[in-house]
Amino acid sequence: DRDATSPRNAARGQAIARGLAAHRLFERLEPGDEAHDADLARAVLNESEGVLDDERERLAAELAAMAKQFRASEIGQQALGAPEHRNEASFSLRVAGGLVEGQIDKLYRGPDGQWVVLDYKTNAIEPSEKEATAHKYGLQLEAYSLAASWLLAPPPTGVRAVLYFTAIND
Repeated sequence: DRDATSPRNAARGQAIARGLAAHRLFERLEPGDEAHDADLARAVLNESEGVLDDERERLAAELAAMAKQFRASEIGQQALGAPEHRNEASFSLRVAGGLVEGQIDKLYRGPDGQWVVLDYKTNAIEPSEKEATAHKYGLQLEAYSLAASWLLAPPPTGVRAVLYFTAIND
């Protein structure tokens, strides 16, 4: 269905706009700044394209709730509290005669000293779907881990890659 106005494509467009807004929100979250999450969510939406006007307030509340859940999660506390981190780390790697390009959502040094690639996923999943959905991203996480090793100097002995699913706060 190539009609941009079809309900299916409109819903897909809104899901993409929601995902992009969530990524911008996570990129701009700062430790200890919880009181401003609702303002940050609205600001991110004001900068976002593709969000329907009648959806802005609902989505702003959803984004603020995502920020609150992330802050309360173990991975969120580690990521936001990491003194060494990079947001939206872009890379280009030549692998097996091809070019792999991407952007790591967050790269940070964990409390154990190991570097962590954190990739935010805004898929609408249930907890029972986490393992199967995560499996689909295995190759992406391998590429991101390789890229992180290349981006960091000196190269770390290992990089751990994790997914954070906003829908299930995990």
